[in-house]
Amino acid sequence: MDWGTLLAILIPALLGGSGLGAVIATNIANRRKVKAESDKIAAECMAILGETFKTQMAAMTTRIDNLQAESDRDKRTSEEAIENRDRKINELEKQVKKLTADLEISDKRNKEQEKRIQEQDHQIAVMALELERLRLEVKRLIGGGCGDQT
Repeated sequence: MDWGTLLAILIPALLGGSGLGAVIATNIANRRKVKAESDKIAAECMAILGETFKTQMAAMTTRIDNLQAESDRDKRTSEEAIENRDRKINELEKQVKKLTADLEISDKRNKEQEKRIQEQDHQIAVMALELERLRLEVKRLIGGGCGDQT
């Protein structure tokens, strides 16, 4: 037997069963009943809050998982794009090196050809002078050569 029940019995007995004793005993009993109902309501509220939090946590966990998956996909896509870009850069660098080497070879050939052209131009000029000298010699020989025999 707890203190509340004991008081509910003793108070009316001490007061002689008067109405005041009954009111006090009723109030004590009601107070226990209200406390029990209050505890029950608090427990129900806690259960509802617990379920609400559980539902919200599940939704947040799902959202976090979805965002993580999306982030992982974006990361893979970015990494692939970077790898493709790097591969293209390497290919272009190889092409630039090849073209630069080809250009250097072409420049060297052009310089050699220019040198040969200059040499040939010089030879042509020398030959033109020699031709002119020979023409003059032929003219001299044809024009006045018959009477010059001594």
